[in-house]
Amino acid sequence: AALKQPPTGWHPGQFRKRFPNNPLAPALARSALATTVVGIPMDAFDIAALLASELVTNAVKHSTSEWVDVEISLTTNLLRISVSDQNAQTVRPRTPDIEGGWGLTLIGELATRWGVERHSNGKTISVELDLHSPQA
Repeated sequence: AALKQPPTGWHPGQFRKRFPNNPLAPALARSALATTVVGIPMDAFDIAALLASELVTNAVKHSTSEWVDVEISLTTNLLRISVSDQNAQTVRPRTPDIEGGWGLTLIGELATRWGVERHSNGKTISVELDLHSPQA
């Protein structure tokens, strides 16, 4: 029997989970991302993993929230990662230095689009990456 060619591209999918606000949350978010976006181009995955890590790490370090919500949505041409916490305080870029502060600069450089939405019980920061299906 002839071997079937492996499928190219990816299948749309979604992931949503509330994680405890602790140092494990960024690794859990990266694992969730890896399983949700199987098949996207490797360079897009690398960028998405960095963005997810940065967003969740910032929530863990700065939000004083009890939890961090992670939502990942993959369509045929778009990946969206949203991270919510209980802190409605405005996020502001700071001048990056040896101690850190590169997060929002990195997000601004790597994401196709990003934004912050404040709501009554906290805020949500979302990033989007435009994806292009590999040519058949």
